[in-house]
Amino acid sequence: MRKEIIESAEKVSANGDDVWSLSRAAVPLSRSADLFARCVDELENGRGLAVVKGVPIEGLSTEEARTVFGVMGLHLGTAVPQNGRGERVVSIKDHGIGRLDSKTVRGYQTNEALSFHSDASDIAALLCLQQAQHGGEFFVASAMQIYNTILEEAPELLGIYYAGMFYDYRGDEPPGEPPAYKNAIFGYHEGRLTCRYFLRQFADSALAKLGFFQSEAEKLALDTFEEIAAREENHVSMRLEPGDMQLVDQNITVHSRAAYSDDVDGRTDTTRHLLRLWVNVENGREYPRFMSTHRWGMQRAANVQQG
Repeated sequence: MRKEIIESAEKVSANGDDVWSLSRAAVPLSRSADLFARCVDELENGRGLAVVKGVPIEGLSTEEARTVFGVMGLHLGTAVPQNGRGERVVSIKDHGIGRLDSKTVRGYQTNEALSFHSDASDIAALLCLQQAQHGGEFFVASAMQIYNTILEEAPELLGIYYAGMFYDYRGDEPPGEPPAYKNAIFGYHEGRLTCRYFLRQFADSALAKLGFFQSEAEKLALDTFEEIAAREENHVSMRLEPGDMQLVDQNITVHSRAAYSDDVDGRTDTTRHLLRLWVNVENGREYPRFMSTHRWGMQRAANVQQG
């Protein structure tokens, strides 16, 4: 598998191709494709979590690793833009541009702890290039278990989850759009339950930007969701090492991250760095747009020049 993926990535680079301009058929993986197909099936129809170990990144530059990641991404589904700049692969590291109390900084750009959340696409794929010296562990919880627990312990809150919350664009709003958008947290469509729960800070900052107030019932609903997810019996933890690729299905799970520190005698080779893809699976579940407003990617932002 390793040799096949490297050879395919090298061919893409040698031809000067943008991996995202290519079809899956143009980058065949005869020995590895079945593995990725089984991962997608496990994500959508099983546990919602998979880890592929031993991705061949040794000795590669960041750009070469991005191409390797892109080749694998083609065989997971369709990668979508993750921000207003149209990037399909983003670097998860401390970008040194501020913290989440800023109006525009997003979680992948900081080393702060992130509360339980999901992202917009079906699958979030992470490829670890370098792990932090301290912290950075991931936690993954079943959104389906969270729902069942709410149904048992606080069913009066379900209407709030179905109605959804406003979330902050963090400066990535499309031209002519307000600085926040509304998204449902839970929804049943065609007999399948789906969840989207975005970062709590983004719900709080959205209301501040819009000039709205959060009701006590809405606050209780958010608190309840996160308290249930944080229960020890409801989540698993893991620490990714270089060459590990983590896949989570965001229709049925939520994830969080511990804060991390890279400060080790000023050495740059210890800087935590992961790559992330947002991927939608082929023939995936159907649901209305309000269930995941940006499932098919973020539109180009108003503050980003075209061309």
